[in-house]
Amino acid sequence: MVIFDMNNCFEYKGYHSKIEYDYESKTLFGIIDGIQDLVTFESNSSSDIESEFHAAVDDYLEFCSSMGKEPDKEYKGTFNVRISPDLHRRASIKAFQDNISLNQFVQKAIQNELRGRINNEYHIYCSLQNAFPNQNSYSDISFKQVSSIPTKSYMRS
Repeated sequence: MVIFDMNNCFEYKGYHSKIEYDYESKTLFGIIDGIQDLVTFESNSSSDIESEFHAAVDDYLEFCSSMGKEPDKEYKGTFNVRISPDLHRRASIKAFQDNISLNQFVQKAIQNELRGRINNEYHIYCSLQNAFPNQNSYSDISFKQVSSIPTKSYMRS
């Protein structure tokens, strides 16, 4: 099982990859995310995997340059969304009522969802800090302990 968090996600020169582990070969590996071209890297050493990612990005950019090809950019800002016809209709009507395009409506909905998640994660982190002030890491705290924390709003300073 691969656990994804920001500790196994790399960013370099605008390219991103998450690191995974193959138990059979005992190898760490990654694929550059968000581009059409397939760029992979691997290492048997956790201390070398980030430099292998950097080398893969650099090799990709050098290869594209030598071929006269424009390197793929991740996340060009367009994507297809498959939703039910009813949800499509309701979103279109709401966008029309708000005098905005469906694209603007979807962008606003995504921004609101992400803003809510960031605020929720920050709220949980602040609650953990207040409930367990002598703790350096919160990964060993059970859900039962977290759910018993009194809820209170915390503002960023």
